[in-house]
Amino acid sequence: MSNDKINEVQGSCIVILFILSSGFILPLGAQAKEDIWIAIFMGMVLCVGIVKVYSHIIGKYNNKSFFKIIETVFGKFIGSIINILYIWYSIHLCGLTVRDFGEFPTSTTLNNTPLFIFMIGIILLAIVAVKEGPGAIGKSAVIVVFFTSPIPIFTILILIPRMDYLNIMPILHCGISNLMKATLSTFTFPFAETLLCIVLIEEIKDKKNAYKSYAKGILIGGMTLVGVTVAELLVIGHNIYANTYFPVYVVASQANLGEFLERMEIVTILATSLATFVKVATCIYFAAKGISTVLNMKRYNHIVTPIGLLILGVSYIVYPSVMAIIGWSTKIYPYYGLVFEVFLPLIILVGIYINKNKKTNVRN
Repeated sequence: MSNDKINEVQGSCIVILFILSSGFILPLGAQAKEDIWIAIFMGMVLCVGIVKVYSHIIGKYNNKSFFKIIETVFGKFIGSIINILYIWYSIHLCGLTVRDFGEFPTSTTLNNTPLFIFMIGIILLAIVAVKEGPGAIGKSAVIVVFFTSPIPIFTILILIPRMDYLNIMPILHCGISNLMKATLSTFTFPFAETLLCIVLIEEIKDKKNAYKSYAKGILIGGMTLVGVTVAELLVIGHNIYANTYFPVYVVASQANLGEFLERMEIVTILATSLATFVKVATCIYFAAKGISTVLNMKRYNHIVTPIGLLILGVSYIVYPSVMAIIGWSTKIYPYYGLVFEVFLPLIILVGIYINKNKKTNVRN
Protein backbone atom coordinates (compact mmCIF):
# COMPACT_ATOMS: atom_id res chain seq x y z
CA MET A 1 0.00 0.00 0.00
CA SER A 2 1.22 3.51 -0.77
CA ASN A 3 -0.13 4.81 2.53
CA ASP A 4 1.52 2.24 4.80
CA LYS A 5 3.94 4.52 6.72
CA ILE A 6 3.61 7.51 9.01
CA ASN A 7 6.09 10.02 10.43
CA GLU A 8 6.80 11.05 14.04
CA VAL A 9 4.50 14.08 14.00
CA GLN A 10 1.61 12.02 12.67
CA GLY A 11 2.23 9.38 15.34
CA SER A 12 2.13 12.00 18.10
CA CYS A 13 -1.05 13.56 16.71
CA ILE A 14 -2.80 10.17 16.63
CA VAL A 15 -1.94 9.61 20.31
CA ILE A 16 -3.04 13.14 21.26
CA LEU A 17 -6.46 12.72 19.65
CA PHE A 18 -6.85 9.21 21.06
CA ILE A 19 -6.50 10.70 24.55
CA LEU A 20 -8.61 13.79 24.03
CA SER A 21 -11.58 12.30 22.15
CA SER A 22 -13.37 10.56 25.03
CA GLY A 23 -11.22 12.31 27.65
CA PHE A 24 -12.86 15.62 26.76
CA ILE A 25 -16.40 14.22 26.75
CA LEU A 26 -16.70 12.24 29.99
CA PRO A 27 -15.92 13.27 33.59
CA LEU A 28 -12.60 11.81 34.74
CA GLY A 29 -11.37 10.79 38.21
CA ALA A 30 -14.38 12.18 40.06
CA GLN A 31 -13.28 10.47 43.31
CA ALA A 32 -10.50 13.06 43.65
CA LYS A 33 -12.97 15.98 43.86
CA GLU A 34 -10.98 19.26 43.82
CA ASP A 35 -7.82 17.27 42.97
CA ILE A 36 -9.10 15.71 39.76
CA TRP A 37 -6.47 17.59 37.77
CA ILE A 38 -3.71 16.10 39.97
CA ALA A 39 -5.06 12.59 39.33
CA ILE A 40 -5.03 13.24 35.57
CA PHE A 41 -1.45 14.53 35.75
CA MET A 42 -0.33 11.46 37.74
CA GLY A 43 -2.11 9.15 35.31
CA MET A 44 -0.22 10.81 32.47
CA VAL A 45 3.14 10.37 34.24
CA LEU A 46 2.44 6.67 34.85
CA CYS A 47 1.51 6.22 31.21
CA VAL A 48 4.82 7.68 30.02
CA GLY A 49 6.42 4.82 31.94
CA ILE A 50 4.24 2.04 30.53
CA VAL A 51 4.71 3.44 27.02
CA LYS A 52 8.37 2.51 27.43
CA VAL A 53 7.21 -1.12 27.72
CA TYR A 54 5.06 -0.80 24.58
CA SER A 55 8.00 0.71 22.68
CA HIS A 56 10.35 -2.07 23.84
CA ILE A 57 7.92 -4.69 22.52
CA ILE A 58 7.84 -3.32 18.97
CA GLY A 59 11.51 -2.33 19.10
CA LYS A 60 12.83 -5.84 19.72
CA TYR A 61 11.58 -7.13 16.36
CA ASN A 62 12.05 -4.36 13.82
CA ASN A 63 10.43 -6.16 10.89
CA LYS A 64 7.40 -7.64 12.68
CA SER A 65 4.06 -6.21 13.71
CA PHE A 66 2.74 -6.24 17.28
CA PHE A 67 0.57 -9.28 16.56
CA LYS A 68 3.35 -11.16 14.75
CA ILE A 69 5.68 -10.50 17.69
CA ILE A 70 3.18 -12.12 20.07
CA GLU A 71 2.94 -15.21 17.84
CA THR A 72 6.73 -15.39 17.52
CA VAL A 73 7.23 -15.25 21.29
CA PHE A 74 4.41 -17.55 22.44
CA GLY A 75 3.81 -19.74 19.41
CA LYS A 76 0.85 -19.82 17.05
CA PHE A 77 -1.71 -21.30 19.46
CA ILE A 78 -1.09 -19.28 22.64
CA GLY A 79 -0.13 -16.24 20.56
CA SER A 80 -3.46 -16.41 18.72
CA ILE A 81 -5.35 -16.55 22.03
CA ILE A 82 -3.57 -13.41 23.26
CA ASN A 83 -4.18 -11.72 19.92
CA ILE A 84 -7.89 -12.60 20.05
CA LEU A 85 -8.10 -11.04 23.51
CA TYR A 86 -6.58 -7.84 22.14
CA ILE A 87 -8.91 -7.91 19.14
CA TRP A 88 -11.87 -8.10 21.51
CA TYR A 89 -10.45 -5.25 23.58
CA SER A 90 -10.16 -2.99 20.53
CA ILE A 91 -13.69 -3.82 19.34
CA HIS A 92 -15.11 -3.34 22.84
CA LEU A 93 -13.27 -0.05 23.41
CA CYS A 94 -14.32 1.19 19.99
CA GLY A 95 -17.94 0.33 20.74
CA LEU A 96 -17.71 2.34 23.97
CA THR A 97 -16.12 5.26 22.12
CA VAL A 98 -18.75 5.25 19.38
CA ARG A 99 -21.54 5.16 21.96
CA ASP A 100 -19.91 8.05 23.89
CA PHE A 101 -19.78 10.01 20.67
CA GLY A 102 -23.41 9.33 19.82
CA GLU A 103 -24.73 10.13 23.28
CA PHE A 104 -22.88 13.46 23.50
CA PRO A 105 -24.81 15.48 20.87
CA THR A 106 -28.12 13.61 21.26
CA SER A 107 -28.18 14.16 25.04
CA THR A 108 -27.28 17.84 24.81
CA THR A 109 -28.02 19.89 21.69
CA LEU A 110 -29.47 17.61 19.00
CA ASN A 111 -32.06 15.77 21.11
CA ASN A 112 -34.36 14.91 18.23
CA THR A 113 -31.66 13.39 16.03
CA PRO A 114 -31.48 9.56 16.17
CA LEU A 115 -28.43 8.17 17.96
CA PHE A 116 -27.84 5.85 15.01
CA ILE A 117 -27.09 8.74 12.62
CA PHE A 118 -24.04 9.92 14.54
CA MET A 119 -22.76 6.42 15.26
CA ILE A 120 -22.99 5.06 11.73
CA GLY A 121 -21.60 8.32 10.35
CA ILE A 122 -18.40 8.21 12.43
CA ILE A 123 -17.90 4.50 11.68
CA LEU A 124 -18.29 4.97 7.91
CA LEU A 125 -15.74 7.81 7.91
CA ALA A 126 -13.33 5.67 9.93
CA ILE A 127 -13.78 2.70 7.57
CA VAL A 128 -12.80 4.87 4.59
CA ALA A 129 -9.66 6.11 6.38
CA VAL A 130 -8.61 2.61 7.49
CA LYS A 131 -8.96 1.24 3.96
CA GLU A 132 -6.64 4.01 2.75
CA GLY A 133 -3.96 2.86 5.20
CA PRO A 134 -1.98 4.20 8.19
CA GLY A 135 -0.74 7.20 6.22
CA ALA A 136 -4.30 8.43 5.68
CA ILE A 137 -5.06 8.13 9.40
CA GLY A 138 -1.82 9.96 10.25
CA LYS A 139 -2.47 12.82 7.82
CA SER A 140 -6.04 13.15 9.08
CA ALA A 141 -4.77 13.35 12.66
CA VAL A 142 -2.37 16.20 11.80
CA ILE A 143 -5.13 18.16 10.06
CA VAL A 144 -7.53 17.66 12.99
CA VAL A 145 -4.92 18.78 15.55
CA PHE A 146 -4.04 21.82 13.45
CA PHE A 147 -7.64 23.05 13.12
CA THR A 148 -8.94 22.13 16.59
CA SER A 149 -5.99 23.04 18.86
CA PRO A 150 -7.00 26.75 19.10
CA ILE A 151 -10.51 25.85 20.33
CA PRO A 152 -9.69 24.88 23.96
CA ILE A 153 -7.24 27.78 24.28
CA PHE A 154 -9.76 30.31 22.98
CA THR A 155 -12.58 28.86 25.11
CA ILE A 156 -10.49 28.97 28.31
CA LEU A 157 -9.53 32.60 27.67
CA ILE A 158 -13.21 33.55 27.27
CA LEU A 159 -14.07 31.73 30.51
CA ILE A 160 -11.47 33.51 32.70
CA PRO A 161 -13.99 36.02 34.13
CA ARG A 162 -16.20 33.11 35.28
CA MET A 163 -13.39 31.23 37.07
CA ASP A 164 -13.14 30.94 40.85
CA TYR A 165 -9.84 29.61 42.22
CA LEU A 166 -11.62 28.46 45.41
CA ASN A 167 -13.18 25.66 43.34
CA ILE A 168 -9.86 23.78 43.35
CA MET A 169 -9.00 24.52 46.98
CA PRO A 170 -7.82 23.07 49.28
CA ILE A 171 -5.27 21.01 47.39
CA LEU A 172 -5.00 17.30 48.36
CA HIS A 173 -8.14 17.58 50.47
CA CYS A 174 -9.69 14.43 48.96
CA GLY A 175 -7.32 12.04 50.77
CA ILE A 176 -4.58 9.79 49.44
CA SER A 177 -6.89 6.79 48.96
CA ASN A 178 -9.34 8.67 46.73
CA LEU A 179 -6.48 10.30 44.83
CA MET A 180 -4.92 6.89 44.11
CA LYS A 181 -8.27 5.48 42.92
CA ALA A 182 -8.75 8.48 40.65
CA THR A 183 -5.17 8.15 39.36
CA LEU A 184 -5.77 4.49 38.47
CA SER A 185 -8.99 5.47 36.72
CA THR A 186 -7.34 8.22 34.65
CA PHE A 187 -4.31 6.04 33.91
CA THR A 188 -6.42 3.28 32.35
CA PHE A 189 -8.80 5.77 30.72
CA PRO A 190 -7.85 7.68 28.68
CA PHE A 191 -4.04 7.31 28.81
CA ALA A 192 -2.98 3.65 28.79
CA GLU A 193 -5.67 2.65 26.31
CA THR A 194 -3.42 4.36 23.75
CA LEU A 195 -1.81 0.91 23.62
CA LEU A 196 -4.00 0.43 20.54
CA CYS A 197 -2.00 3.18 18.81
CA ILE A 198 0.96 0.78 18.82
CA VAL A 199 -0.09 -0.69 15.45
CA LEU A 200 0.28 2.78 13.92
CA ILE A 201 3.34 3.84 15.92
CA GLU A 202 5.14 0.73 14.62
CA GLU A 203 4.61 2.10 11.10
CA ILE A 204 6.87 5.09 11.81
CA LYS A 205 9.64 5.01 9.22
CA ASP A 206 12.43 5.18 11.81
CA LYS A 207 11.46 2.87 14.70
CA LYS A 208 14.21 4.37 16.86
CA ASN A 209 11.98 7.42 17.21
CA ALA A 210 8.85 5.44 18.08
CA TYR A 211 9.08 6.04 21.84
CA LYS A 212 9.79 9.74 21.40
CA SER A 213 6.77 10.15 19.15
CA TYR A 214 4.57 8.12 21.50
CA ALA A 215 5.74 9.94 24.66
CA LYS A 216 5.29 13.37 23.05
CA GLY A 217 1.71 12.47 22.22
CA ILE A 218 1.04 11.35 25.80
CA LEU A 219 2.57 14.51 27.29
CA ILE A 220 0.88 16.98 24.93
CA GLY A 221 -2.48 15.25 25.12
CA GLY A 222 -2.15 14.84 28.89
CA MET A 223 -1.22 18.45 29.62
CA THR A 224 -4.04 19.66 27.37
CA LEU A 225 -6.46 17.48 29.32
CA VAL A 226 -5.08 18.78 32.63
CA GLY A 227 -5.49 22.38 31.46
CA VAL A 228 -9.06 21.86 30.24
CA THR A 229 -10.03 20.01 33.44
CA VAL A 230 -8.63 22.77 35.64
CA ALA A 231 -10.66 25.29 33.63
CA GLU A 232 -13.80 23.16 34.02
CA LEU A 233 -13.31 22.89 37.78
CA LEU A 234 -12.64 26.62 38.12
CA VAL A 235 -15.89 27.42 36.28
CA ILE A 236 -18.39 24.83 37.59
CA GLY A 237 -16.69 23.22 40.62
CA HIS A 238 -16.14 19.53 41.31
CA ASN A 239 -19.74 18.79 42.43
CA ILE A 240 -21.28 19.79 39.11
CA TYR A 241 -18.32 18.26 37.22
CA ALA A 242 -18.79 14.86 38.90
CA ASN A 243 -22.60 14.84 38.62
CA THR A 244 -22.84 15.92 34.98
CA TYR A 245 -22.65 13.43 32.12
CA PHE A 246 -20.83 15.86 29.84
CA PRO A 247 -19.12 18.62 31.89
CA VAL A 248 -17.32 20.02 28.86
CA TYR A 249 -20.70 20.90 27.34
CA VAL A 250 -21.85 22.68 30.51
CA VAL A 251 -18.65 24.72 30.61
CA ALA A 252 -18.56 25.50 26.88
CA SER A 253 -22.18 26.71 26.98
CA GLN A 254 -21.05 29.46 29.37
CA ALA A 255 -18.33 30.69 26.99
CA ASN A 256 -19.60 33.72 25.11
CA LEU A 257 -18.64 37.31 24.29
CA GLY A 258 -21.97 39.06 24.59
CA GLU A 259 -23.90 38.67 21.34
CA PHE A 260 -20.72 38.63 19.26
CA LEU A 261 -19.75 35.03 20.00
CA GLU A 262 -22.14 32.43 21.39
CA ARG A 263 -22.85 28.68 21.23
CA MET A 264 -19.27 27.53 21.79
CA GLU A 265 -20.72 24.18 22.82
CA ILE A 266 -21.50 23.51 19.14
CA VAL A 267 -17.84 24.10 18.27
CA THR A 268 -16.86 21.76 21.11
CA ILE A 269 -19.08 18.99 19.73
CA LEU A 270 -17.48 19.44 16.30
CA ALA A 271 -13.95 19.28 17.74
CA THR A 272 -14.67 16.12 19.75
CA SER A 273 -16.29 14.58 16.66
CA LEU A 274 -13.09 15.02 14.65
CA ALA A 275 -10.94 13.62 17.46
CA THR A 276 -13.31 10.65 17.87
CA PHE A 277 -13.04 9.89 14.14
CA VAL A 278 -9.27 9.36 14.52
CA LYS A 279 -9.71 7.19 17.63
CA VAL A 280 -12.36 5.00 16.00
CA ALA A 281 -10.20 4.60 12.88
CA THR A 282 -7.26 3.53 15.06
CA CYS A 283 -9.37 0.94 16.91
CA ILE A 284 -10.74 -0.50 13.66
CA TYR A 285 -7.26 -0.64 12.14
CA PHE A 286 -5.97 -2.45 15.25
CA ALA A 287 -8.76 -5.04 15.06
CA ALA A 288 -8.31 -5.52 11.31
CA LYS A 289 -4.55 -6.07 11.65
CA GLY A 290 -5.14 -8.52 14.49
CA ILE A 291 -7.77 -10.58 12.68
CA SER A 292 -5.69 -10.69 9.49
CA THR A 293 -2.72 -11.99 11.51
CA VAL A 294 -4.71 -14.68 13.34
CA LEU A 295 -6.29 -15.87 10.07
CA ASN A 296 -3.01 -15.58 8.07
CA MET A 297 -4.52 -13.09 5.65
CA LYS A 298 -2.19 -11.03 3.46
CA ARG A 299 -4.48 -7.97 3.35
CA TYR A 300 -6.99 -6.61 5.83
CA ASN A 301 -9.01 -4.26 3.57
CA HIS A 302 -11.97 -6.53 2.89
CA ILE A 303 -12.64 -7.20 6.60
CA VAL A 304 -12.66 -3.53 7.63
CA THR A 305 -16.35 -2.93 6.81
CA PRO A 306 -17.60 -6.05 8.69
CA ILE A 307 -15.52 -4.99 11.72
CA GLY A 308 -17.06 -1.53 11.62
CA LEU A 309 -20.59 -2.97 11.51
CA LEU A 310 -19.72 -5.38 14.36
CA ILE A 311 -18.55 -2.42 16.45
CA LEU A 312 -21.82 -0.62 15.74
CA GLY A 313 -23.71 -3.64 17.07
CA VAL A 314 -21.49 -3.88 20.15
CA SER A 315 -22.05 -0.20 20.95
CA TYR A 316 -25.82 -0.79 21.00
CA ILE A 317 -25.89 -4.13 22.83
CA VAL A 318 -23.29 -3.65 25.57
CA TYR A 319 -24.31 -0.16 26.69
CA PRO A 320 -28.07 0.50 27.04
CA SER A 321 -27.67 4.10 28.28
CA VAL A 322 -25.20 6.87 29.07
CA MET A 323 -25.58 6.00 32.78
CA ALA A 324 -24.35 2.47 32.02
CA ILE A 325 -21.39 3.87 30.10
CA ILE A 326 -20.24 6.12 32.94
CA GLY A 327 -20.85 3.38 35.53
CA TRP A 328 -18.71 0.96 33.53
CA SER A 329 -16.00 3.55 32.86
CA THR A 330 -15.61 4.57 36.51
CA LYS A 331 -16.23 1.34 38.46
CA ILE A 332 -15.18 -1.60 36.29
CA TYR A 333 -12.99 -0.35 33.45
CA PRO A 334 -9.94 0.62 35.60
CA TYR A 335 -9.45 -3.06 36.55
CA TYR A 336 -10.55 -4.45 33.19
CA GLY A 337 -8.19 -2.07 31.38
CA LEU A 338 -5.20 -3.04 33.53
CA VAL A 339 -5.29 -6.56 32.07
CA PHE A 340 -4.74 -5.34 28.52
CA GLU A 341 -2.76 -2.18 29.21
CA VAL A 342 -0.31 -3.39 31.87
CA PHE A 343 -0.40 -7.10 32.74
CA LEU A 344 -0.41 -8.57 29.21
CA PRO A 345 2.25 -6.13 27.88
CA LEU A 346 4.53 -7.00 30.82
CA ILE A 347 4.00 -10.73 30.16
CA ILE A 348 4.78 -10.17 26.47
CA LEU A 349 7.95 -8.23 27.32
CA VAL A 350 9.13 -10.94 29.73
CA GLY A 351 8.39 -13.54 27.06
CA ILE A 352 10.49 -11.58 24.56
CA TYR A 353 13.49 -11.53 26.88
CA ILE A 354 13.14 -15.23 27.72
CA ASN A 355 12.87 -16.05 24.01
CA LYS A 356 15.94 -13.94 23.21
CA ASN A 357 17.96 -15.58 26.01
CA LYS A 358 17.03 -19.07 24.80
CA LYS A 359 18.24 -18.25 21.30
CA THR A 360 21.48 -16.82 22.72
CA ASN A 361 22.09 -19.97 24.81
CA VAL A 362 21.44 -22.23 21.81
CA ARG A 363 23.99 -20.31 19.74
CA ASN A 364 26.56 -20.57 22.52
